[in-house]
Amino acid sequence: MNSTMAAHKGTGERLLLGAALALLAGFVLPRNLSAAAGQSQTPPAPPRAITVALKEIPVWELANERIRDSFLRGQPTVVQKAKPPQGTYPAFQSDTPLFGDIQFSAGKWRRSFRYALDQSQAGGGYDLLYFDDNGDSDLTNDKPRKPAPEAGRLARRSSGVTETYFEPVAVTFDFGAAGPQTLELLPFLQIYAGDTPQFSFIAARVHTGEFRIADTSYQAFLGYRFSIRGPLDQPSTTLILAPKGGEPALWWGGNQLNSTHLLGNRHYRFSCTPAGEELSVCPYEGPFGVLEVGAGGREAERLGMRGSLLSKGSAVAVGEGLKDGWPQTTRQCRIPVGDYYPAMVYVEMGGLRLAVSNNYHINAQGQPRAGRAPVAGIAIRPDKPYVLDFSHKPVVIFTDPAANRQVVRGSEIRVKAVLVDPVLDIMIRRLDDVSGAETGTANRLSLDPKVVVRRTNGEIVAEGVMPFG
Repeated sequence: MNSTMAAHKGTGERLLLGAALALLAGFVLPRNLSAAAGQSQTPPAPPRAITVALKEIPVWELANERIRDSFLRGQPTVVQKAKPPQGTYPAFQSDTPLFGDIQFSAGKWRRSFRYALDQSQAGGGYDLLYFDDNGDSDLTNDKPRKPAPEAGRLARRSSGVTETYFEPVAVTFDFGAAGPQTLELLPFLQIYAGDTPQFSFIAARVHTGEFRIADTSYQAFLGYRFSIRGPLDQPSTTLILAPKGGEPALWWGGNQLNSTHLLGNRHYRFSCTPAGEELSVCPYEGPFGVLEVGAGGREAERLGMRGSLLSKGSAVAVGEGLKDGWPQTTRQCRIPVGDYYPAMVYVEMGGLRLAVSNNYHINAQGQPRAGRAPVAGIAIRPDKPYVLDFSHKPVVIFTDPAANRQVVRGSEIRVKAVLVDPVLDIMIRRLDDVSGAETGTANRLSLDPKVVVRRTNGEIVAEGVMPFG
């Protein structure tokens, strides 16, 4: 109350001073004052869309490790140790070759390629790749590929995994209106100790460009994170933004072409050409609303949230700006009007810390995730703030074992549960007591429940901690 009154008092003083100056100026320069008043009534021109020319660079030339890793996931394949029933294969030099096939698609276009991996020396690691370049199911007429010279700049240094990048393969995709486009792909083999080999294909090149808004230069990086689907103008295309020399925006949903970013003091949305030659940076000119976190009638002096929301067509960060690419905690946030659900939002409420996300399990009504659209229940409107206060009574949903599942007597059954808001259909997870954090007596005390399974006679069969989410 006192701070509000002080603010009003200061405003009043400024108004009186402004009126006195205006009166004085009216006696001295009436024409200039009238001209200035006329100019002040003209609204500033809205910012225009920015067209950014993009160029291609090898993925291993991305200097920022966090940005580079965003493009090193790749499209995975299923690796087999048994030879597939069809196809002609070369004479292998080891007794443990690996086999598989990869299918690429773009719209109605589909192409499949077989491959095989071999060791040139027993126990020396997989260093030969046979890839069916011409698609004739005959790997004897294709050039064997060896580890790529750039592999050392991409492989992570870890004692628990062996990584091998092979020389690139070329695949021609249907890019629709942009015509056929040939992409250079890096085959990538990962072998974890005691685990099944993982083989994937990574786009060897990334599209990048630079643009400026207000006093900040931004770098844009466009490409494929997982599936390689040809045209880059799709909403799920990976788009990483970073202030030049700074850390990229990597909040949940903020790494796609359809995300909405706050750059300077305005929100912007993005689009690009199918072949990735140009990126359009368009100011959002629609209405805004307010999201805030509330206590729902509970006693909580400390309230805050940070994270991101998803809607049918976009994603937006929730927080007080970004630090090192992540939203910072805020109690209230201004975002574009729309119907949202949480990608991941971290909430502090008094001595409680929790996270909420979209529910990708069955819901409170027992409906499976497959075929069920997310409940976009966070309705942001221009006339009234939406308060996320957890006022709906949560329910516990057992996701495993599934209903009507038949089990063999004596077999092991794993029990899983999630805590769900039945109205918003969101998961409540990572429930922690942080009440001692301010005094230094504790940093984090997990509130994950301990579950005990008993027979009807009271005998304990199993017990353990069950995390939510």
